[in-house]
Formats: sequence, structure tokens, C-alpha cells
Amino acid sequence: LRNFQPVVRAALQEAGVGAGQLDAIAATQGPGLPTALLVGLKAGQGMAFALNKPFVGVHHHEAHLYSAWIGGSPLRSDFESFEPNVSLIVSGGHTMLVHVEGLLKHRVLGGTIDDAAGECFDKTGKLMGLAYPAGPIIDRLAEQGNPAAHTFPRPLLNDPSDDFSFSGLKT
Repeated sequence: LRNFQPVVRAALQEAGVGAGQLDAIAATQGPGLPTALLVGLKAGQGMAFALNKPFVGVHHHEAHLYSAWIGGSPLRSDFESFEPNVSLIVSGGHTMLVHVEGLLKHRVLGGTIDDAAGECFDKTGKLMGLAYPAGPIIDRLAEQGNPAAHTFPRPLLNDPSDDFSFSGLKT
């Protein structure tokens, strides 16, 4: 919450626009960590109300699907170079394989049926006494490890679905 106003000011300055020049205000509305979402969502709604602009709630996973077409300095969307794809979303409590056929036209092929990959890293990191989020730390430690030291389970290999299961790996 403390960082919201400085970040908004910096974004507007980098874009070279004033708040009154915005067409709409958007913020992630879910799914995700409630506290983090609440700050952005409510601040975005308040800003939209104060500026008398429309508010657009963005689905967290959809944002991941289209973020690859945002870049440059200053940041801009380049959806004219969009190409259909199959995306793997590994985000917090969600792991999903998604067929993105076109802009805003996508369908989930498979997903997490229990723990997601991120939860697996974070819960294992907690057991090891590592800081949160543990994924990057475990990744660095794994580079120095012996890949043959343990045989990890590979669930759903013979399952016809494209779903994921990480609870056995975590255990």
C-alpha cells in the first residue's frame, strides 16, 4: 500500500501521460493472494472512481497468457505480433497448460489437481528453513546438487489427461 502512489506516479511519468489522459484503470482481481489483490484492486477502483474512468478487472491467469506481448521502453502492448501458442502457467497455487488460439480466445488443456508447482517449492522450502518464496533458492541450490541422488515420483504419466499432480513430489 505504501508503494502504490510512487509506483503509479513513476508509471505515468514513464508513459509520458497524466492521470486524466488515461482511458480506463485496470487491476488484477483474482485469483491470487488475497492481501496483495485487495491492495491493487481497491486502489485501482478508487483511482477509477476519482478520475471518473471505467474500471477493468483483469484475471490473473489471463494476464500471464498475454504478458509476452508487452515490452519495450516505455512498456507497450504489441498484439499485432501475437501468435497462437500453448502456454504453461506456473503461478503460486496454479499450474495450467492453456491453448491460446487467439487474442482473448483460450482454453485450459490441463491443470493442477492438488498442489501446484509453486506450492511444492514453497512448502518444501519451509521444511528446509528457507525464506519465502523458496523456488528461486531451491533452484540455485539444485544447480549444485546431484541429479541422481533421489528418484522423484512422476505421477499421471499414463493418464490421458493433461493434468498435473505435485503432492507426491512435495511429500
